[in-house]
Amino acid sequence: MKSLVFIFTLFFAQVSFASKCEVNEDTILNNESFTNIFVGIVTKAYVEDFSELRGGKRAVAEFDLVETIKGKPEKLKFVYFVNDGHSIMLGQKHLFVTDDKGFSHYCSGSGVINYWAVSSTSVRSHIYYRLKDKVVQ
Repeated sequence: MKSLVFIFTLFFAQVSFASKCEVNEDTILNNESFTNIFVGIVTKAYVEDFSELRGGKRAVAEFDLVETIKGKPEKLKFVYFVNDGHSIMLGQKHLFVTDDKGFSHYCSGSGVINYWAVSSTSVRSHIYYRLKDKVVQ
């Protein structure tokens, strides 16, 4: 019985931790560190050494800019991902939410949009359209 209680406690602790990352158009727009919001098509992606990170690696995505929602993403050459919470798909449109250096935080909402084979893209696509509506107003 003690084992069962421990498993449930561990499960709910993980669910609670994961749920602290609430992403929607308001959390994106209200976060001052997210200076660039844009859509791009990933043309190249790779992993490189990054000594400032505990794991020593970061993912890098090169992109063709499709649409600017906020900021000056044309000044960026790369988008950097420093955790494993992002999917990068070559040749697909991505919503990128980054700081001024191109780093995408795991709670930023960055990721592939309008791709039928990934269920999370419908939520991200919804956020994309709501962001466009709020920024244009």
